[in-house]
Amino acid sequence: MRSMENVRRAAWELVRTERMTMDDLWSAFYRLGGKAGKIELEAYIYGLIPVSSTDKQLLAPALTIITRAHRATDGAPW
Repeated sequence: MRSMENVRRAAWELVRTERMTMDDLWSAFYRLGGKAGKIELEAYIYGLIPVSSTDKQLLAPALTIITRAHRATDGAPW
């Protein structure tokens, strides 16, 4: 598995290119048990603030859920 930084960058790229919305990403993240609020998660994926290691670990499965649901890619880039 690639580093958490690569997952963060993948999330940033998917939101930046409008292949997923921040609302969709945060909803999937929250359903998985993420504790960061939507604003905090967005600030994290833009590289502005840190989040807990648990929240970092939940970002990859949240991205997988969204990319599968939206068929944004043929497979998750991480």
